[in-house]
Amino acid sequence: MIRYIHVHQLHNVVRVVAERRERGHAITRVAYRGTVKLHGSNASVVCTPTGLQPQSRNRELSVGEDNLGFANFIAGERQTEVLRALERELRARIGLAEAKPLALFGEWVGPGVQKGAAVSSLPAKQWVLFAVATKDAEQTKPVVEGEDEDAHRRWFDALPELGDRFAEAGIFSIVDGPRHELELDFDDRGALELAADRVERLTRAIDERCPWAARFGVEGPGEGLVWQPLGEHFGDDELAFKSKGDKHQIAARTGPRKSANLEPEQLASVEEFVAHALSEARMAQGLEVLRERELPLEMRSLGDYLRWLAGDVQRECADELACAALDWKQIVKPLNERAKAYFRAQLLGLRGQLLGLGFE
Repeated sequence: MIRYIHVHQLHNVVRVVAERRERGHAITRVAYRGTVKLHGSNASVVCTPTGLQPQSRNRELSVGEDNLGFANFIAGERQTEVLRALERELRARIGLAEAKPLALFGEWVGPGVQKGAAVSSLPAKQWVLFAVATKDAEQTKPVVEGEDEDAHRRWFDALPELGDRFAEAGIFSIVDGPRHELELDFDDRGALELAADRVERLTRAIDERCPWAARFGVEGPGEGLVWQPLGEHFGDDELAFKSKGDKHQIAARTGPRKSANLEPEQLASVEEFVAHALSEARMAQGLEVLRERELPLEMRSLGDYLRWLAGDVQRECADELACAALDWKQIVKPLNERAKAYFRAQLLGLRGQLLGLGFE
């Protein structure tokens, strides 16, 4: 597989830049491009001479072992034809040899994929391309969960404008939506705060009205924006960040909500940290991960559920944990207790629904 990155928050980028500066690798100004973040399911296709391999975020897919119908979509005759045409164009543009894998990353959106966003009400499912990469070397040792198994990814700033060229095949490009330019000056705190305020305004506008869905005549809220570094910093995963609107924040907030903070959330206790890190949105996302990994909503999946939540919290909330001067050992037990209670409640709810439908 060639996996997509985990995109972090703006305050994570500020920390990374400070840490690099301490090591003597100063970063002053970084230019960014912001594109609409779509609320769907991460879906990619790896193109090789032997075929087109569809993927979800965590596994390779097939027509028989699908995820929300994406593999069946890719297997369509017209979709296969379009993807091969795109592959040829991109390989020529970036100078990538045919023997190298070409990964096309996109978001699978539309009815039945997610809830709570305008794109869920699109007339039909569509795949929206948002990144292009290859892998320069194969993994030579077993992957430990949490490590970057795709350290050899190489990104290309080569997203094509597709317009409605392949609309009948349900394939689009995110750069045909709004694009926003931004510069972060890490030497000027005032300028950095002004830039963060601009990110906030743009994100709140999308929270109220998704411009991508509006393009297809559907009104409703959007998820937010993804900001990719440009120029010499393009492809630096640690400098990319996302800004989500209120309706799609994955972590609970202790104060006024902001989509782009220069500092992590200030939390004063274990209880506050657990409530912040294990919001209902994050716990619900964990259930989606089980489904995507083809694990049943049963007690035998509880361990997988807890492991995913722990890993996600450790990755996404490390700065908040450090600022609160807390140790992981202090919060892991209450974190698991909260997650177990939620999981069992969802399981009981599902059983109640099945009983109501006459199943035992």
